[in-house]
Amino acid sequence: MKLDAEAGNTKWRDSIQKEMDNLDRLKCFKYHPADHKFPPSEGWQLARLKMIWDIKSEDRRYKSRLVAGGHLIDLSGINTYSSQVDRMTVYLLFLIAQHKKLDIMTADVGNAFPTAPNQEKVYCVAGEEFGDRKGCMVEIQRALYGLAGSSRAYMDFFADTLLNLGFKPSRVDPDLWMKPNKDGDGYDYIATHVDDLIIVGKTPQEYIALIEQEFALRNVESEPQYYLGTSLTRMQDGKILMNSESYITEVIRKYEEKHGLTLRKQPIPMDTKAHPELDKSPLLSTTQHNEYQHIIGLGQWIVLTGRIDIAYAVSSLARFASGPRQGHLEMARHLMGYLKKYKKKGIIINPEEPELSKPLGDVEVKYEDFTHQYKYYQEELDPYFPKPHINELDINIYSDSDHAHDLVTGRSITGLLAFVGSTPVYWKSKRQTSVHTSTFGAEFTALQAAVELAITLRYHLRSMGVEITKPTQIFVDNKSVCINSTNPSSTLNKKSIALAYHFVRQHQAGDVVSIYHINSHENYADLLTKPLGPTALKNLLREFMTI
Repeated sequence: MKLDAEAGNTKWRDSIQKEMDNLDRLKCFKYHPADHKFPPSEGWQLARLKMIWDIKSEDRRYKSRLVAGGHLIDLSGINTYSSQVDRMTVYLLFLIAQHKKLDIMTADVGNAFPTAPNQEKVYCVAGEEFGDRKGCMVEIQRALYGLAGSSRAYMDFFADTLLNLGFKPSRVDPDLWMKPNKDGDGYDYIATHVDDLIIVGKTPQEYIALIEQEFALRNVESEPQYYLGTSLTRMQDGKILMNSESYITEVIRKYEEKHGLTLRKQPIPMDTKAHPELDKSPLLSTTQHNEYQHIIGLGQWIVLTGRIDIAYAVSSLARFASGPRQGHLEMARHLMGYLKKYKKKGIIINPEEPELSKPLGDVEVKYEDFTHQYKYYQEELDPYFPKPHINELDINIYSDSDHAHDLVTGRSITGLLAFVGSTPVYWKSKRQTSVHTSTFGAEFTALQAAVELAITLRYHLRSMGVEITKPTQIFVDNKSVCINSTNPSSTLNKKSIALAYHFVRQHQAGDVVSIYHINSHENYADLLTKPLGPTALKNLLREFMTI
């Protein structure tokens, strides 16, 4: 109110009144006299209220939100688990939309949580925001923001709406809902990320209209330009470019402004000789420590939005978030400098058969017969898979390992990069959990992870109605690993990798995967196991990322 008076307007007052009117419209509160008692013996608990404020950066809108102090509530017996759509599901959903020429619409639910009944027995005392009702005892009837069970309550409530529309949750992701379309030749999809919706189908506007009968939808877009921190751009050939340019631009601006510095643009995410585990420089101050953790948090989110090129650097630096040193902060700032130089890098949603899946050239592929060795194995198919209405999409996975990369622990790095069509849908850069004494052991462990990923992707696509008949191609750059995986006459010489050895071979024998050898400079997973120089990095990225 004081800020309004100084500014000579009523923007904050109007914002607060709008929030309270919305909560009253949703019948969020039941009012009782000031002397009303809520017996603790019946499970009632007091939830203190707080009004929080923000000015939205995208449109300078004044925003107020009344929240409850859920951290003070005893949650015994209350189920608070609430999921959200997996990032890989979103990429596959865009791929299917591109493949089947389906329309895409996005929207978000206004005041989402308070639309649902509250699962917790909580009450509060009305403050100044309640006007004439100040001092009343207030029963919170709806899932107010701040309560631990509100997200779960809202998701259950919204799920009932989707069930009534004929949708069912998919087998692979409970936040991906699907139903056969009217023509019976495919499916319509709705994915939920808390209150953000993405609808894919022949006529998604019909579902928008039906959902609007139950919920107040905002930011409804028939040609979405932004989704979950990712910018979406329709290119001239109809394909979709996904990048985080606008997010990175804003992040860099705020970072430089907050810390009073100008980041120097860098050609690579991390120096090729960098080994953060060897850094012995002084520990950071509390302020610098917070800065470092902020950069790591930003980097982890940007990796999720499609910036595969910084995945190794972020993974390496994240290990030291609890006790970073001066050298680590310099590396983190170096990473920010790289993002400043390359804001526009992104991936293109392209379901077409990739050129990058043909490193074998004209070499004839020879399939070996394992005969009796793994005759017992057969790929398991979920009996509840939907009928496959979508033609098969190519799956290609690249696997790599950098043996004993960590010079302190001796642990190796696993790198995985999976493509569906020509689009990367999964990437991983992570230290292995155990130490291997040979390159062979480290590479075989990475290959096992690649086979597990192949199983996951095949299940994921089948759950979305995509036909899968061919083995999934996996490419490795270690010839010994390739031979031991595909040749029935190869023997197990290292008992320490026995489980990985048989796991990989039985899936090769069962036509779930086909494992091929490629040269190291053709292995796209190489950028996830070590820092690369500008030329090597550019050569690998040019196949699937825009520059």
